[in-house]
Amino acid sequence: LSLVSCGNQEMIDTIQVPSIYAGSGEIRVIGSDFVSPFDTSITGSLYYHSSDYTEEQIKDIEDTFKNDFTLYHALSDRHYSYYQGNDETALLNNIKTINDSYGEEKEILLHPFLYDLLKTSYDFMINSDGKFNIFLGTLNDIYEEKLGKVREEKNKKTLDAVLQYSTDLVFSSFNDEEKNRIDSVIKTIPTTKQEMENILTFDDTKKSVIFHRYEKADILKISLGGNAKGFATEYIADSLKEKYLNISFLINSGFSSIKAIGTRPDKKAWKIRYDNPSYYEKALSRENPYYRNEVKIEIDGDFDLSTSGYYNQYFYEYDDSSSQFLRRMHILNGKTGYSSSFFDQVSVIIDDTGIADR
Repeated sequence: LSLVSCGNQEMIDTIQVPSIYAGSGEIRVIGSDFVSPFDTSITGSLYYHSSDYTEEQIKDIEDTFKNDFTLYHALSDRHYSYYQGNDETALLNNIKTINDSYGEEKEILLHPFLYDLLKTSYDFMINSDGKFNIFLGTLNDIYEEKLGKVREEKNKKTLDAVLQYSTDLVFSSFNDEEKNRIDSVIKTIPTTKQEMENILTFDDTKKSVIFHRYEKADILKISLGGNAKGFATEYIADSLKEKYLNISFLINSGFSSIKAIGTRPDKKAWKIRYDNPSYYEKALSRENPYYRNEVKIEIDGDFDLSTSGYYNQYFYEYDDSSSQFLRRMHILNGKTGYSSSFFDQVSVIIDDTGIADR
């Protein structure tokens, strides 16, 4: 896409971060045919005049954006291991590596990005007294399994299916076994500052970490899904700004993390639309009473926007104790084991997408 302006064209170059495959690429996933970085669509848009950059510089910007997002996903992934380079013995030390070392008193050397991400996340967790909690991996496993089953449910004879047919919403429920699993896991998760301290030991010189055993947990897993994508977005933006001082660049990391660098060449404001979760849950409805975008904002210059909402990862469950339908989703309260669903979505505008995501 290009706009002509007095012989010096105003250009927009859109860059898509590709999937990571098992059989090819600098980073290769183990145990899956492919994965999508941070489980979402990530794009970057470079705004420039045709005379601003050489072809080599544009290629460098594109490669930096794609390759760094790919690497940072692999480093922060807790599900899969990854090869880097041609040597299939060269495994990346990532979050899965750290989780696998739990309680073994093994020192794990980390890439500088992952070291910074993990240490700042750990410090933020302690300073928030557990309101932000990186030790919810075992709880997240339960919800990922449940939400996967909800998407696959085909039985049309259940009450949940009848409710879904009549309302166009998604219904399900936790069975007794799943509730017992949640209750059991919650008892093993550190949730206060005192409990969280000293579980991880960092060495700033070596860029290493030791994942110590927590007395209440035979299994404890780190999950950085709450802020890894925002942290990666910030890291990549800083790298591009350092190399190209006057760059005009918009990063859209699955809508939940959006960062604008610089000012558009046409001097227009950055325009952002908020997707309405209520619209999407009625997307297949015969009549949708909601607008897709109920809020739009315009901002001049640099900005960082982080948004969290229930979107596609949710279901409604009837709660006998309150006689209400409660929305269950992937954003969890570590102290209760369940999601808090008072808000449909929350957005934070601040000068750092890594902080905003938390």
